[in-house]
Amino acid sequence: MLSNEKNEMDETQTKIRKEFIQLIKIRFEEMGEVLIQKQKNSPYKKDFKPNYNHSIQGLQKDEYIFQELIKLVNEELHNLIDLLLEKIPLTPKEVKYLCCFIIGLDLRIIVAIMDTTPNYVYKIKSSIKKKITDLNDPSIDIIETLL
Repeated sequence: MLSNEKNEMDETQTKIRKEFIQLIKIRFEEMGEVLIQKQKNSPYKKDFKPNYNHSIQGLQKDEYIFQELIKLVNEELHNLIDLLLEKIPLTPKEVKYLCCFIIGLDLRIIVAIMDTTPNYVYKIKSSIKKKITDLNDPSIDIIETLL
């Protein structure tokens, strides 16, 4: 009986975590779209509220939201990010990008929220993949399939 309750709680926690990751992904996509429109110098730019504009521009510098994303992705992947970091020296920036790739953010959204170029995103992704491939460790190969 107690075991069933624990399993139900674990399942509920997993479901909530997945939903929260999805909400973060949607929020990043929304903010990325706003940044893309702003960069295109669209008429939409005039409709920005100063506080919203400031928070969107600072997204790539917001360590809290990225730390939460990293924590959630790590939990969802059963601490695979932690395991990866024990085996491969990834920079904090690479870990942020890795999590963006894992949750499936589109290239143009990543470019917008990280305030970078598509070439740089490809370079980071390639660098991460190479580090994982070079390690040749089956315990973390699943990450490569998520990239």
